[in-house]
Amino acid sequence: MIINRADSIAAYDRFVQRAVESKSVWLIVDTERDLPATCDSNEVTRSFVVPVWSDRAYAVRAQPKFAFNTDVEEVPLENFLERTIPFLSDQNGLAGPNWNADLAGLEVDPLELLQKLQKHTAAHGK
Repeated sequence: MIINRADSIAAYDRFVQRAVESKSVWLIVDTERDLPATCDSNEVTRSFVVPVWSDRAYAVRAQPKFAFNTDVEEVPLENFLERTIPFLSDQNGLAGPNWNADLAGLEVDPLELLQKLQKHTAAHGK
């Protein structure tokens, strides 16, 4: 599915704002491996994307696109920043902030996402 770039950027910005406000993010977790569910990247050869959402409802909407053995899990923002982001960076993975139900949206370098979340946190005193 193709998604309008402006809509993807708006979803990314909304992700940052809401994640900082709620101090948490939502992942779809593969319960057999106890790891975040991943997708192949559409933009970077031999890379993967971990979709991540600012709201549980967004993650639940996308969950049927993954295997049967998945759960939607809330992750404290601090854990996401200290564990998931470094893992993605080390593994040459990408983040998919607030992807739509068809798993379409921006594919973001994890360190770029880290900087944007930290900048928003500092600007809003959270």
